Amino acid sequence: MKTQTVKTDWNIKELEKFFNETKLPPPPIKLNPVCVITNVHGFVDSHFEIIKANWERPTFEPYLQRLHQLKEMIENSKQQ
Repeated sequence: MKTQTVKTDWNIKELEKFFNETKLPPPPIKLNPVCVITNVHGFVDSHFEIIKANWERPTFEPYLQRLHQLKEMIENSKQQ
């Protein structure tokens, strides 16, 4: 039961839809002080692979959080 709740909370399909429908910005992208993305497509693809393989393990939640950060940055840049 608990793993189903975690999976639902992660909203992987919704996030994946966003990245499939959105033009990704050119690199480099400074996501935070210690994370600079130099290959945006590779970053997104690899993070989704890791999340899908490990969604039931909270240890891998930072991968999901980084995707959400990138999504937020993209959305904020569209508003400017």
